Parts: sequence; C-alpha cells; structure tokens
Amino acid sequence: MLTHRLALGASLIALALVIGWLDGAAERLTGVAGLILAVAAAPALTIGAQELASMLRAKGAEVGAPLAGFSVLAGLAVGSVSALAPNVDRAGFLSVPLTAAWLMATLAVLTARRRTSGAAAAAAGACLIFILLGLIPSSFLVLRQHESAWTIIALILITKASDIGAYFVGTAAGRRRLIPWLSPGKTWEGLAGGVAASAGAGAIFGFLAGQGGPIGAIAFPLGPLGAGALGGALALAGLAGDLTISLFKRDAGFKDSSALIPGMGGALDVMDSLLFIGPAAHWAILLADRL
Repeated sequence: MLTHRLALGASLIALALVIGWLDGAAERLTGVAGLILAVAAAPALTIGAQELASMLRAKGAEVGAPLAGFSVLAGLAVGSVSALAPNVDRAGFLSVPLTAAWLMATLAVLTARRRTSGAAAAAAGACLIFILLGLIPSSFLVLRQHESAWTIIALILITKASDIGAYFVGTAAGRRRLIPWLSPGKTWEGLAGGVAASAGAGAIFGFLAGQGGPIGAIAFPLGPLGAGALGGALALAGLAGDLTISLFKRDAGFKDSSALIPGMGGALDVMDSLLFIGPAAHWAILLADRL
C-alpha cells in the first residue's frame, strides 16, 4: 500500500510539473496567464463537486450532477472574472451580478418541477459547492496574474509536503489523537511533523528563489525565513481543508469521497488539503511584495 501511494504521489507531482511548464508556455504564446491551470483544474474540481453532491444527497439535499457541475464552474468563472478585472471596482461590478445570475438560475432549476420541498437544502448545497470548490480555488487564478506558474506549483508541493511529513511522523511516533471524533487517524505528533515538513519545503523554495536563473521562477519573493513561515501556515490551512472534507464525509457516512483512485479514495481526498491555501498564499505574497 505504501509503495502504491508513493508511486501515485510521484506521478501526481510529475503531472503538476508538466502542467506548470505548459501553463508558462501557453502564457508566452497567448499572453493569457493561468490558461492551462484553469483547463486542468476545472475537470478535477468538477469531479470533486460530483463527490460532494453525492454526500449532500446522502443527507437529503437533492443536488443533482448537472447542478453540481454548473455550480463549480460558475464559481470558477466568477473568480476568474475578478482576477482579470482591471481594478477592484470593476471586479465587484462584474462578479456580483454574475453570482446573482447563478443563484437565480439555480433556484429556477430547483423549482422547475413546481415543488418547494427540499429547495432550500438543495440551494444551500449548491452554494456550498459554488464557494468551496469554485470561488475559493479561483484564488489560484488571481495569484497567477501576479506570479509565475511555478509559484502555484511550489505552493501545491509545499502543502503536500505536510501530508508526507504528517504520515511518516504520525506512523512512527503518533500517540495523542488530534480530533478522534472527526479524524481518528490524525495525531498531534503527525501535525507537528506536517508543519515542519511544509516549513522546510517552503524554506528550500525560498532559498532557490534567490538563486536566479530558471529555477528562481519556481518560488516567490519571501526569502527562506518568510517562505518557511508561509509553509507552516499552509500546512495549517491544508489541515483545515482536510478536516472540512472529513466533516462532510463523516456526516454522510462515507469513508472516502469516492473510489476513483485506488488506495487514495476520490478527487476530494487528494485535493482537500489544497482547498484553503489559495487565499492564504495570495494575501501572504501580496503583503510581502508591498513590504
């Protein structure tokens, strides 16, 4: 099982690197930043939306597959419009009406059968998908307008380093359960190992960013100490995403979000730690640029 997970993890890292390279190449050809990232993220997030919708249906919220897909893509679209807007006022002018249009369309779909029963729960579920899997992940696209594609890949790798550190430290030395009623496999020792691994990975990327040459584009202008601190923060943000999906799975009675990936579960089981890191990294890097 461990060998399988390591091989799959290495494959996903290689895929991330390829996507980063293609995104940079596409920007040079088209002048559009984040095009390949968006093309790669949309199907993965749509699959995650279907998995979350199945959990919602297990609890009685009738969020169908078309509505789930529409909601996640609408969330990405609203965030992308905000990213491409020339100023904050223009972003608000565009994103608020688009959000209102999505909500009105959602309510129209839910009431098309002329029934009111379950409409509120389904609308709430669609809003959850819109925000959690659409609007929040679109912050990566906002960040991509200011930073290289390799910055996004670095953020993903730094966060995933926490998963690796938490697994090995938790397996070897984990004794005290972190939140046994929600995620019984997590320990305080594993959390410490995960934070340390992400902080170390962040410091390495921060060091590489100052070396110049092509590798300098991999990271961001925070320096080793700043990038290490950001890595530790991303580990905690990643834990928040992991526990959020665990909460929904436990509530629905699911062990994994799906059986899509043998040995690892579903798309949400792979992406959960990445859900909240976009906004955290976005603001940290923007603040660092202005200091």
